[in-house]
Amino acid sequence: MMFKNICGGLRFTLTESRIKRIIFESNNGEYLAGEFSVKFSSDGFPEVNSVNKGSRKVTLEKPNGGTLEAGQWYYMSFLPCVLSEGYTVTFITDTGTASFSVGKSQQIKRNTYGSLENIDSGLTWEAADNTENTFVVEDDVESISKQDVSRYIG
Repeated sequence: MMFKNICGGLRFTLTESRIKRIIFESNNGEYLAGEFSVKFSSDGFPEVNSVNKGSRKVTLEKPNGGTLEAGQWYYMSFLPCVLSEGYTVTFITDTGTASFSVGKSQQIKRNTYGSLENIDSGLTWEAADNTENTFVVEDDVESISKQDVSRYIG
């Protein structure tokens, strides 16, 4: 029997060892996770038929309140979809937050995991009691080479 993945996703490393939580969120409410049903296409590949109790956010955090390690590969899986208005990634520590947004349409493809080293590199951190710092890219994804999203999301 051959296994065929239905989800796509992101594999990444961090530069900071103090991050406790990472939140990946669709900007226009597309479902990234949840309960879903699967059907098979005419070529025998699985595809999402419907999503129930969907979530537009996927959170990665270390158990027991620990911090994620710099240089370690981490994985996040998502339902395949088109993120019509892009997405936002937020990094949370005990002392602050940082985030970046991509406002351009991106596709998460089934059975595709992209890689990005040092996804948190170059971000500006804000104190925990302040509003998150968000870096928005409207048109040119290539202009944020350290977060070059085209390498990991179709």
